[in-house]
Amino acid sequence: MLTSRQLSDMQEKQHALYIFNLLKNLLKPPTDGPPIRLPSFASLILSHALRGVFYPSNFIFPRTSRFLLQRPELDVTDVPMLYGMLYSNSDDWKKERGWIIRFLSDGMMSTADWKVLKRRHTWDLLASLMQSSARDQVLRRAVLEVRSSSLPTNTLFIVFLQVLANLTCNAQATTSLILKSSLLSWIEMQVQLPQNTEDSLAWLKILENIIVTANTSKLERATNGQWRDTLCRCLSLVLQKCRGTGITSIVILKAYSLFR
Repeated sequence: MLTSRQLSDMQEKQHALYIFNLLKNLLKPPTDGPPIRLPSFASLILSHALRGVFYPSNFIFPRTSRFLLQRPELDVTDVPMLYGMLYSNSDDWKKERGWIIRFLSDGMMSTADWKVLKRRHTWDLLASLMQSSARDQVLRRAVLEVRSSSLPTNTLFIVFLQVLANLTCNAQATTSLILKSSLLSWIEMQVQLPQNTEDSLAWLKILENIIVTANTSKLERATNGQWRDTLCRCLSLVLQKCRGTGITSIVILKAYSLFR
């Protein structure tokens, strides 16, 4: 923790104080009960902003600064910088989109975080964005035709899958996505596209999360068991994509463990 003397000697004093004051305004007065947890997305954006103050060469510094200076207080029920970064048309749009997707992945830690994402229909935005990324899918198919080996790693797509992996670690998020956003049907369409080894393992982790965390009794009642059929088809498609690779046996054992 910085002392008042250290803070007073800092060139970045005003910037740092502004961020600390935003944080102070988010903290509730102490009560007799346990301390209230600060929402993850609010904590993350303030952390990124404070780091940017001391590393102003980082591309995110002017963006977080502009975002925080445009408002007198931080809305903890919103996803900071979501639309501006996800649909940026600047020269750095790839960096900005990659940053916000990683930010969403890092911030998804609890049911409260899921409620923040749900309020802004964040999953629907991400799914639509990845689905409409036709150029990426065409490129992946083209590479598959040229190379007999697995596809090269698509870093942005892997980060996107990490967001989904974190979402499916939460029971409420998983059940809601399956029932209200047709998550399993969406996954079934995605796993039919060309995959590399890293993609297949990521999909397997997501499918495992669904089995472990979802409210299966609620899904059974709502879908009359159809969710299991769709999930099995997804696993079958992943196995087909893994055929001839070194991870086939791992995937088979993993799939067996899900339904034993």
